[in-house]
This record gives sequence, C-alpha cells and structure tokens, in this order.
Amino acid sequence: MEDKLGSKCVFCTVVLYFLLFQVGATDSESFLLVADRSLKAIYHVDVTSGANVSLPLGELPDPSGLDYDHVTDHVYWSDVSEGKIMRAYRNGTNLEVVAENGVISPTDVALDFAGGNVYWTDSRAYVIRVARMDGEYSRVIVREAELKAPQGIALDPENGYMYWTSYWNTGAKIERAAMDGSGNGTLVNTGLKWPQGIAIDMQGQRLYWCDGGFHRIMSSTLQGGDVIEVVSITGLSLGYFGIVVEDSYMYWTAWALDHITRTPKTSSGQIHTIGSGFRQMMDLHFHNGSAVEVISNACTASNGGCDHLCLARPGGRTCACDVNWDLQQDGTTCQLRDVPTPTGDFLLVADSQLDAIFQVNITSGAKVSLPLGHLVYPLAIDFDPATDYVYWSDGLLRKISRAHRNGSGGVEDIVTNDITSPNGLAVDFVGRNIYWTDSERDVISVAKLDGMYVKDLISEHLDQPHGLVLDAQNGYMYWADWGSEPKIEKAAMDGTERTTLVDTQLQQPTGLAIDFIEQRLYWCDWGQHRIESTDWTGGDRTLFIQHNLQTSLLGIALDDAYVYWSASNVQSIYRITKVHLPRETTVSEGFGQPKGIHLQRVPSVRSEMNVCTEENAGCQQLCLVRPGGRTCACQNGETLQRDGLSCRLSGATTTPPITTNQPSTSNLSLDIKVGISVAGFALFILIASGFAIFHFVKKKRQQREADRARDREYATANEAMEEEVYDVIRDEGFISVAAFPPPVPAPLKRAENSYLDMEQFAMKIPNGYEDPKTLKQATPTDSIAKHTQQPGYQHDDDMKHDEHGYLDLNGVRANLPPSGPTENDIDYDYTDPVKKPDPYQSLGGSYQQHHEYQGLRNKSPKAQSDDHDYTHPMRKTDPYQPLGGSYHRHNVYQGLSKKAKNQPAVGNAGQDYIQPNVVNIPEPDYNN
Repeated sequence: MEDKLGSKCVFCTVVLYFLLFQVGATDSESFLLVADRSLKAIYHVDVTSGANVSLPLGELPDPSGLDYDHVTDHVYWSDVSEGKIMRAYRNGTNLEVVAENGVISPTDVALDFAGGNVYWTDSRAYVIRVARMDGEYSRVIVREAELKAPQGIALDPENGYMYWTSYWNTGAKIERAAMDGSGNGTLVNTGLKWPQGIAIDMQGQRLYWCDGGFHRIMSSTLQGGDVIEVVSITGLSLGYFGIVVEDSYMYWTAWALDHITRTPKTSSGQIHTIGSGFRQMMDLHFHNGSAVEVISNACTASNGGCDHLCLARPGGRTCACDVNWDLQQDGTTCQLRDVPTPTGDFLLVADSQLDAIFQVNITSGAKVSLPLGHLVYPLAIDFDPATDYVYWSDGLLRKISRAHRNGSGGVEDIVTNDITSPNGLAVDFVGRNIYWTDSERDVISVAKLDGMYVKDLISEHLDQPHGLVLDAQNGYMYWADWGSEPKIEKAAMDGTERTTLVDTQLQQPTGLAIDFIEQRLYWCDWGQHRIESTDWTGGDRTLFIQHNLQTSLLGIALDDAYVYWSASNVQSIYRITKVHLPRETTVSEGFGQPKGIHLQRVPSVRSEMNVCTEENAGCQQLCLVRPGGRTCACQNGETLQRDGLSCRLSGATTTPPITTNQPSTSNLSLDIKVGISVAGFALFILIASGFAIFHFVKKKRQQREADRARDREYATANEAMEEEVYDVIRDEGFISVAAFPPPVPAPLKRAENSYLDMEQFAMKIPNGYEDPKTLKQATPTDSIAKHTQQPGYQHDDDMKHDEHGYLDLNGVRANLPPSGPTENDIDYDYTDPVKKPDPYQSLGGSYQQHHEYQGLRNKSPKAQSDDHDYTHPMRKTDPYQPLGGSYHRHNVYQGLSKKAKNQPAVGNAGQDYIQPNVVNIPEPDYNN
C-alpha cells in the first residue's frame, strides 16, 4: 500500500513540474520566480493562484540575486556564500557555473538581453562585473574606492544605463553609470540606510528601491529627482529586500513575511498577497509571457563587431576584452597581453583595488599588468628568480598563490587552509621555502614553495604580525608587529634565537626591507607616516623620511641607491635617494591601491646557496636554515624523530625491527612450504571452532540465569502491589494486572523557565524549555525552575544593585563586573530587549566577559571587521556567518539590542532582534 501511495506522489510531482515548465516553453504564461535563502531553493510561483513549487535544482547553499532568460528558459542566480553565478533550465537540467573566478560575495544579478551579457554586484569585492551569458570574458567594469558594498542592480539596455544600490558605514547611495562602466554618478544619497533591491519602471520612467534599514519602498525619477515614499507600513519592521515593477503594480519581498506582496505603484491601493510558506525571500523576477518586449541596442547585431565583450552605452557601444587581453587600436580586436622579459631591475606591485599585479620598469616607469587571471585582493608579494614564479597572498580569498610571470601554466593555489589574514610574505628562494605572517591567527608559518608541509613556526607572544623579510644567507628573519605593543623582532629562520630589535616610538610598522651592503633594516610605519632604519642588532636607529601628509605607507623595497615605497592611498610608486640629501621622485603612476612591492635585481646579485640547498640537507620535510647550520622540521601534526631528519604523526610510536635466530625459509622446497601452509590453516580452523562452541554454551547459560532472576523479581513485586497504582482484574479464572502511571505534571510556562537551545532557536526550531546544564527539557522538579530571570544584569524598582547580582549563562548569581554601575549610569548596551537596560557600557561592550546575555558575545570591537559576529561563547558557532557578518544587516541572532530598540512591538515578527519569549513551543501529548 505504501509503495502505491509513494508512486502516486512521485507521479503527481512529475505532472506538476510538467505543467509548470512545459507550458512555460510556449512563453505565454505569467509567473514569478523568487529565491529563498533559508529554504535554500528558487520557487516558481503562479501569479493568479499563488501555487508555488521549488525548481528541481537540489539544495542551493545561499541563493540571492535572480533573473530569467525567456529566450532560452535559463534561470540565473547568484550564490553569496559559494561565490558563484549559476544558471540552469527551469526544469532543473543543465545546471552549470557561469562565473566563480574572482567572485567573492555576489549579491544581485541582471541580464542584458540585447547585448547577451550578464552583470552582477559583488558586495565584498566592492565591484560590478560583467561577462557573456555563458560566463566567457569576465571582467570588472566598476571599481571605485567609494563604491564599497554594491547591492541590487537593474539594467536599461535600450538606453545603455545601469543602476545600483550601495551602502557602507560611510553612507548609502543610489548610483548610475553607462553599461560599459563610464560616467559613474550618484543619483540619491540622502534618506537611505540599507537600500537593497532596485527596479526600473520603463513605462513611468522611474526607479523603485527597497530600503531594509528604514523599512520602506522609495521611488525617484531616472535622474534621481522627485524622491517619494511609496510603501511603509507603520510600526512594522519588515526588512524589505527584492522588488520588480510590471504595468501598474510592484511585487516585493520582505524577510519578515512568508508571502510575496503586490501593491500598486502609487502610494495608495489594495495590497494583495501571493503564495505562502516562505522564510527568507531574497530577489524575485516577474515574467509576463504575453507582453515580452524585443529590446535592441548597438551590441545586438554581430556583438557590435567586438572580439570579446560588447558593452552598451548611451548612443553607442564600447568593446572590452577579457582579463589578460588588451584592446587594440582599432577598438574592436583583443590580443593576449605580452609581458616583456626585463633587461634590467624591475618592481612587482600588488594592487588590491585594480585586482592586479604590475611589473614596473624602474627606469622608464612603464608598467604592465601580469596575465595572472582573476585576482581579487592581492596584498603581499615576492618573487623567485630561479623559476620565474610570482608569489602573492590574497586578503579576501584568504590564500597564497603563485604563477609564472608570463601567466603560462595558470595560477596555482599553494596555501588555502588555516590562513585568514596573510599580510606578510617572503620567499626563501635558496632553501626553497615560503614564510608568511597571519595577523588574525597571530602566527608566522612556513612551508615548501609548493605549499607542502605547512608548519606554524612562531605562535606565542605575537600580536597582529604584518611585514616579513628574510636574510637567507645568514639564516635570520625579521617581522613587524602591529598589536597593543608594536615592535620589530628578529629570529633565526627555524624560529629560535628570537629577540626584539625595536619596541619604542612605533605605531603600525608594516613593510620591511634589508640593505645587505650597509647591513641595515628599513621599515615603514603606516600610523606615523615615516620610514626608519636600524642596524641588524637594533642599534643606530635613524629617521629616514617623515611624511606630513596622511600617507598610509605599506610596502618598501631597496636597491643600492634608492628606497622605494608604496601607500594604499597614493596612486603612485615613489623612490628616495639613500645618501646625501634625500630627494623623492615618482617611479610610476596610475595605480589604484598599491600594497606590497618587491624589487628584483637583474641579474640577481644574491648568492643562491646555503646549507639547505643540496638535497634538502637530508631533511624529510622542511629544512630551515639558521646561523651556522640548519634545523629539520615537520608539518603541523607531526613530530621530528630522534634521527633529527624524519617525521612521524604526533603521538605515534615506532616499532623497532624484530630480529630472530630462526633459519630463513627462502631455501625450503616448495612441497615443504605448501605443507606448512596447509597445517597452519587447519590449526586456525580448529581453534576458531573451539572458541565458537565455548561462546555458544556460555550465552545459553547466561540466558537461563536471567530468566530465573526475572521470575524471582516478578514474584517479589506481586507481593508488594499498591491498590492505588494497580487494579487486579479477575475474568474467567485468569488474573491480570493493569498498570496506571502516576499523573505527569504540566510543563513549565515560559514565564517560569525560558532557557532554550540557542543554536536551535536561531534556526527557528522549537526545542522546549531546556536546562542549560543538562540540555534536557526542564520539568517542575528541576532545580533550574527557581531561576526565573534571564541571564544578564537585573534591576529592581528601587535601583538597589546589591540586591540583584549579575546572573551568568546558567542563571546563577555571579560576581559583579569590576567598577559596578551607578544610579545615573543609563548608557545603553546589549541587554534583554524586553527588560531593563544594562549599565555596563563603560566596560567596553559585549566583547567583555560580563556581556554575554543569552550566550552572545561580540568577538571583536572593530566596527567593520569580518569577525565582528555574535557567537555562542560555549559552542563557538554563529549561524549567521554566511550572511556576511553580524555587524551588517544580519545581526538578528537572538535578542540583543541597544536601549533605543529595547522594546520591539509585541508580535512584531519583523523586528531585527528576536524576542526570546515569543517562540511557539507545542504542548506535549502525555496520552500517547
């Protein structure tokens, strides 16, 4: 019967998909597509009935932006956490990745049907990218320092314009540019907080956008004038996100609603709901099959004559080429970039804004972008002249990569695990190792040049290490620390002989460089805007140059005559003479945000031999040079053996070879060998049979003993029956005993005990009233019942703080934080949103140990740090990490708020900060 029902369900599902998607092939229906982040799916919604079904695409990790190609029936979407642009047919077939190289956090996606291109915003790379609809020829077209985090995007291919929303801590904007990226301008920059989805009303010549911060939908002309409020439901914080405009109506989504909403384009009219059961709707798309317009522009015919990309603009088109290709003088042809072989010394410059690594001729200043593919945020850089490999770290992709200078062979990612903020990097091209600093993990690590055998070399007493430089000939390394006590340190390249060179009058030392002729160490200080030097022992400290401007110095390099430097807020590379009166001249211009730099001498003047050069000096894994010798080392998780050369897993033991005086069997005849084998096998069968018989008999005896014990226990229990628990029923000569359990007390109410599992609550999974010590459901007999207050500081009416102590995460009284509150201290902080404020703001915020209400703690005081997330301090998890960090729109994790937002309206499902006492907990059924 179950098989028949299952077959019917499968059949019904197949029929439903057939009706939805086969009819769509005629291009005559009207429907909505909506992406749901929580349900991890894209839904096909009938506009009339509201019936919806998820497209058969499997579980989608994090769908956000959405668009639809009615010509090919392709659905396009962006995946924020995966960093991909995807597409598939509506029936789920031909699922493929359109773009992923250089993509970090794509928020929205839009199709240019006239030009055959796809555009998307990347909120973490701070760019807008374009590619052909099949993903070919991907490139950045908008990249500005002020762009920050672009969100929604809408295209007007017929007129050659694109519109997008963006916001950051510095403010929010509605912006416009030509579809080739030129003519970027701001349309609206007031009355905005978190603008998200944006749509164009071509009929009314207006823009519409959702503001998730001010909880409203706004509109303006296409030039940014006549800004009006269209939708705002008083008292409700809905979290508006996606919007489309069609004829006289707007269709929009909001995170706090489980349905799509249709409203008139004007500020008055009837509100109509479509569909239900959604959880966190993102972008949506409306397709009107009966009103499909054919749009064309200068790129429609023959790709506008362009080799790669044809990008529309007002009144014409612009041809553009793929990364690593250059547009020729004819304006249409693309040619693979040729990197000249340097005949003299050259600079390598990592530019995190232009997403490129440049080779710079230090004599002429001419520069060329190395054809290394889609770089995202290159930071530190070094070079191996023996193999012509460029090595660099990426601050957003969190990895270290390498490639040949001419791009041949592609890019190889050599370190991708356990790396978070690689700000410093140095190649030991003699010992064939690579070293790097991680300013978030506070470690200095080393590996072979191919990324093998990663080892955390120094991990104690480091505080945001940044710049790093090696003296491979003498076996020393130098690095700069940014932390609370800035300093410059030195150690042997095996991590021993560590010493501090400079620890005074430093602020944020960054880049380091060694002068091997003068035997001096140079560094630049990002915070003090200066370059200094000292000898290799830390003595004879000298100020080289002091910049009066706010010059954010980052990179430094040396040759015999000059000191070269870069600064992230200066678009040029400069050099200063080392001797006589320092004179500063420009080496090269036209950079975005230059970060790390490396000067390579041609030919290399440094020796290419040390103790580790020949056959890795016998070391099985890492050979680390030190003054006067070398040290063999092993990767993380392995230990060096007694021979000082080989490695084994930590905790493993080695077994010495067993020696014996038995004669060798290698000379025995074949017949003897066969006889020994047969006899051994027979003996094995005999022993195994004996063991089997023994265990069978033993089991039978144990079973008989258990039966006898149970009979005795039953007889004893019958003698002690109590009448109020058992009834004896006599019927036709038989006596039966029916057991009636004692009554079960009702579960505690939320007012009596409101402890719950934070992780499950954040995922909206009802989990009952739980004892935080046992993680089991509480009953009226549990001792936890007396703790009726939420964790956190509790006030009483007369403000006598000594009567209500600070409760820890288990609701138990704990010691008050140092320097207790005063009666007049009303500064707000993270507190119970339905109770009284927490007066401990002066202690530094919730990242301190005393601000862990309901298990949340701010890990970092930095307002814009990616790790500024609210995590459970015991489980160390944050379910909202994939959403981009809780300092953003997504800090909705369980009940924390500032004083101004302490009182969300009762029943307000759209409140950012979820109240901990409005969860629906089903009553248990004690009858079953």
